[in-house]
Amino acid sequence: MKIVGVLPSLSFIKYIIQSHVFQHGVMALGRPEFYFVMTPAHYFCLTCQPGDGYFFYRSTSVLFQLIFEWCLLEKLPRTGFLPWEMKRGTKRWSKVAKVHNIDPGTMYLVKIVPRKNFFQTVVSADQLQPLWFFVRHNLISRKNRVIPQLEIYSLDRKWIPGCGSRFIVDGMTIFTQFGDLTPQEILTVFHKFISWPEYGVCPFHAVMETTFMRMESGIDSTGKDSDDEIEEDEES
Repeated sequence: MKIVGVLPSLSFIKYIIQSHVFQHGVMALGRPEFYFVMTPAHYFCLTCQPGDGYFFYRSTSVLFQLIFEWCLLEKLPRTGFLPWEMKRGTKRWSKVAKVHNIDPGTMYLVKIVPRKNFFQTVVSADQLQPLWFFVRHNLISRKNRVIPQLEIYSLDRKWIPGCGSRFIVDGMTIFTQFGDLTPQEILTVFHKFISWPEYGVCPFHAVMETTFMRMESGIDSTGKDSDDEIEEDEES
């Protein structure tokens, strides 16, 4: 199945990520190929790395890169698409303005395909939803430090106390932030986390299930998607 469209925002990308994670909608029908026309700014936000800054490197960036393969097929003239772009009110040297100055006057035609053998090479089917929650929860703020975040969920609840020493042995420090890690490094942290014997009985599962129940009732307990800030700034 092939789907072709123009993306005015990242909303549909977020939809197909959730569709893949929860195996409903279009992603439950197989391994579709998407051909999307998007702005260079949106392409940058999806494919950026930690060094590109916390303002753009978000949970959607991480999940997109873990779930999909992509290829920039062609650059198209922006004037070929309606509505024509209006001048934005962002300050000349603001972070958003700099990103909008990437390839001005163009749109990107991008091919996006779910990774082949995803459940064998990335994460097993039964751990996909925990991975989604792990990334979303820990990247609500990209400045969340890995070790404190995984040791202490709140003042009165701890996920896996004392697990920090296991990361320090691997070269991580108490100051390492989730926003410093690439998608593959975050995936490695997740695999370590779920491999420990304490994982099966830690509060992570209860918090995740509560989040899913609130999502079903229309309230996402992880709060407003951090990526929404970018789109609001783009529209201002």
